[in-house]
Amino acid sequence: MADAAGLEHPHYLQNNSSVDSFAPEFVALLLRLKQYALRLTRNPAVADDLAQEAVVRGMEHIHLWRQRTDLRAWLFTILRNRYVSDVRRAARHSAWARSTYAERPAACPPRQVERLQLRDLERALAQLPDGAKDGGDAGRAERGRYYAVASQLGVPVGTVRSRLLRGRRRLYELIDSAPPPQSAQS
Repeated sequence: MADAAGLEHPHYLQNNSSVDSFAPEFVALLLRLKQYALRLTRNPAVADDLAQEAVVRGMEHIHLWRQRTDLRAWLFTILRNRYVSDVRRAARHSAWARSTYAERPAACPPRQVERLQLRDLERALAQLPDGAKDGGDAGRAERGRYYAVASQLGVPVGTVRSRLLRGRRRLYELIDSAPPPQSAQS
């Protein structure tokens, strides 16, 4: 670029040399780039990849390097910017993956145990005495309002409560002593 007087500013001069002329400098800086990358990543394999990628990007974009500036600082900046970009990309990807996949289970949970428990409950309810069944049925219909159930059945409230208590206890006993399910082959 030229100013009003027609002089070129060294600050804006771009490097038009070939990559071959800078190859020895790139090779000399590779070890220091790897050390810096290792401090950033704390992973030797990732650090090697990051340092090599910084060198490759530097070679590809050597035309953007400003003459009379520090090539080492320029390569370190490329490496650091690449590292920051990788960290941000990983954070975005993990947030996306968590929001996309973590909310929905990959498969439906097994329902066999619940179905067996429901079957045992139905069998146990069928074995309850009639008084416990009546109190339980009325209690479910009235959502636990003992007075309404007692007036519907024509018995005192204490009777409804004791029947429900005995019915629940008997139900737990029947469920706990239920025989194991028989296999389909027996």
